[in-house]
Amino acid sequence: MKTLDEYFADTECSIDYLKIDTQGTELLILKGAAGLLRNKKISLLKAEVSTIAVYKNQVMFSEIDFYLRSFGYTMVDFITYGHKRISTFNNKEGKRYSGHCGDAIYAFDIETVDKGQELKKALMLSWSGYTGLAINIQQKLKLEAREIDAIVSLSHRTFRQQLRTMVKNLIPLLLFQLLKKIKPE
Repeated sequence: MKTLDEYFADTECSIDYLKIDTQGTELLILKGAAGLLRNKKISLLKAEVSTIAVYKNQVMFSEIDFYLRSFGYTMVDFITYGHKRISTFNNKEGKRYSGHCGDAIYAFDIETVDKGQELKKALMLSWSGYTGLAINIQQKLKLEAREIDAIVSLSHRTFRQQLRTMVKNLIPLLLFQLLKKIKPE
């Protein structure tokens, strides 16, 4: 296996969005991306985290948070996993949440990067639904009108555009499944 730093060693590429869900080894993977993190080559990062050990030798949320903050990344959201729970004192179903685990979403701090990287981060935040954070970046950077329009238009896609994208992504998969079924033997 290669670390992310090794995989990207001979290139100037960067990662727009990185999702890590590796059953308790997220910190190990992040340590293999120290160079990418140091150079702010990851715009938006989503990592599965937990505040209680679910897996053997699992690292806790606090360790992942401390590690990412040491590279200038800030948590912008924590999405808990949904589970039904029933109260012991009555039979009513409670809210759907599981506070001990979920996905932590991080982005690098604005003071540590250039305007191009910040614009990219704003686009990724807007694409991910964090329009308020994207607007905050726009204000701090004093962006030109065309740059603001690009970010706003990304976050205000119509339902029709979202449906078109979903269909475009699903048709090849569905077509492949259909062809597998009618393939002559």
